[in-house]
Amino acid sequence: MTLSAAKRLAPLLILAAFGLDQLSKTWAHSFVGPGNVIAVFPGFNLVAITNSGVAFGLAGEAAPAILIAIGVLLSGMLGIWLIRTRSPIHALGLSLAIGARLARARCVRRRGSVCPAQGHAAIARCRSSRLHRRQRWASYRSSACSC
Repeated sequence: MTLSAAKRLAPLLILAAFGLDQLSKTWAHSFVGPGNVIAVFPGFNLVAITNSGVAFGLAGEAAPAILIAIGVLLSGMLGIWLIRTRSPIHALGLSLAIGARLARARCVRRRGSVCPAQGHAAIARCRSSRLHRRQRWASYRSSACSC
């Protein structure tokens, strides 16, 4: 793919990432609700948790306007990078990142807080016998709010 083709495709990828982010959150919210544990296979479950912040609870007490401003600023910075890039693969990746970032800002605007404060994130819980049955957690990135 040429650079010019990737940059022409960028607006569509941004919209696609935005839409898929919203759809996946709605699906996850309806599929894995509060108190549910879904066994995928032995030792690997999907469970519902809440998160009051952006990532790992960071900025949980920040005003929604600040979180929206940060999201828009980051999207703008990624947009500048997209315009200046000389790599088609970077253009495609940046387009997806911008769409996801804008979807997150939309959730904050609609909810008045970061999505997981009211929604639930699907978390994959794994157990490993080599680690003396300690639980290891891997986050499913979609914050699962219905924005």
